Amino acid sequence: DIAGDVVVSGGKLRFNGNEFTASNGHNLTGVINGSLIVSGGSVCLSINRGTVIWTIAGDYNQTGGYVFHRYNSGDMTVTVNGDYTQSNGVAALYARPSVLSTNNQALVINGDAMFDNATMIFDSSSSSTATHTLYFRGANVTFGDNTVFTHIGHLTTSTVFGSIRYDRIGTINWNRLTSNFDMQHVKQSVTAGTTLDVSGSANDMLIASHSSATSATHTSLTVDGTLDMGTLMIT
Repeated sequence: DIAGDVVVSGGKLRFNGNEFTASNGHNLTGVINGSLIVSGGSVCLSINRGTVIWTIAGDYNQTGGYVFHRYNSGDMTVTVNGDYTQSNGVAALYARPSVLSTNNQALVINGDAMFDNATMIFDSSSSSTATHTLYFRGANVTFGDNTVFTHIGHLTTSTVFGSIRYDRIGTINWNRLTSNFDMQHVKQSVTAGTTLDVSGSANDMLIASHSSATSATHTSLTVDGTLDMGTLMIT
């Protein structure tokens, strides 16, 4: 376990090996008892193989740099118990184009989430067969300017998508601040028991702002809970 904050402003921070050493990797269970704060450089939470569980007890705050969760095979779950802020920079759930992912990668955000001038990549390998999922469980989800959620399968006939699940027993307030926002090859769902309240958003709810590769390969919104759109539209 790490007792306090992890602060990265440059260079490279790697857990479970590195990109340049041949090794088998290992299972990893880690806890950051403070916050993960990244303003530059790059961070990988698991370079090598193995089942990995990370818990960030505090907040996740990224204002620059590149954070990638997984670079090799194995199931992985990263849970942020505090708030998640990605304002500038790139984050990726799976980041190795040359090795396909057959294992599920999950990011669970239990606090409020805010994205601004940010890119979230679900998968970087076009051969992957696993679905990687972002879970929003906090009370507020806000999408700011120049924000993109994307998957390597964007504008292809791939039937493997990224997944966003609004998953809170209670209400999640959803707010899209600007029109400069995109959802690329990522499916969204509202789970049973969750009310997704979009009625106070500054802009409509976006499923996709582009054509699908085929009529059978498309992004979607599945509602098993409650969706409150007010007077806004789903686009």
